[in-house]
Amino acid sequence: MNSSTFCSLFLGFILISQSPLSANARGLGGGLVDELCNNEFRAQYLEDKNLTGLCYSIIGSNPEAMKAKNHFELAMAVATMAVNKAVEGQNFLKGLAAANKSQTLTSCVNFEYDNVIYHFNSCLAKISKIAKKESSRDEIKDAVESANLDADYAASFSNECVDGLKEDEDSVSSASFEANHPQLTALDREIRLLMQMTMCATVKLIP
Repeated sequence: MNSSTFCSLFLGFILISQSPLSANARGLGGGLVDELCNNEFRAQYLEDKNLTGLCYSIIGSNPEAMKAKNHFELAMAVATMAVNKAVEGQNFLKGLAAANKSQTLTSCVNFEYDNVIYHFNSCLAKISKIAKKESSRDEIKDAVESANLDADYAASFSNECVDGLKEDEDSVSSASFEANHPQLTALDREIRLLMQMTMCATVKLIP
C-alpha cells in the first residue's frame, strides 16, 4: 500500500525503508507535508470531499509542522495540534452548554471532550517516548500502534458528542445537522481528520 492510501489503525501493511529521522520537509510544496496530506483520508459520515485541502490548511497554520525536518518532528507537531484543537473544542462547547442549558452539551464538555483531550495527550506522550530511547523495530511498532489507538479513541469520543446531539434533535441526516450546527460540525471534522493525520504521520516512525 503506498503513501496515498489511508493509514490503517492496525499498521503492519504500511512499512518504510528509510529511517524516520532522515527525510526533510520542504513545506507545502512537497516533502513530508505532501506525503502526509496526499493520503486518502476517510471522509466518513461527514461526506467531506476536500480533506486533502483541509489537511494542507491545518498544516499551513502551524509553524512547527511547517518546519519539521523529519517524520518524528512532523508526528509530534500534528499530535500537538490535535491536543490543542481538543482543548479549543472543549472551551467552545462550554460556551454553548452555558448558553443553551443543554444536558447533552454539558456531557460533551465533562465526559466526551475530557476523553478526547486525555487520549490525544496520551498519544502525544507515546510519540514523544519513541525518540527518547533505543528500541527495537517491534517495540517501536507496538508503541506506534498504541499511540494510534489513543488517536482513534479520541476521535470516537468527539463523534459520540455529535451523535448525542443528533439524537436530541432527531436530525434525519448529516446535512441537516451540519446546516444547524456548522461550527460544531467543523470542529468534529477537524478532530477526526487530525486523528487520521496523526495516525498517518506516526506510522512513518517505524524503521
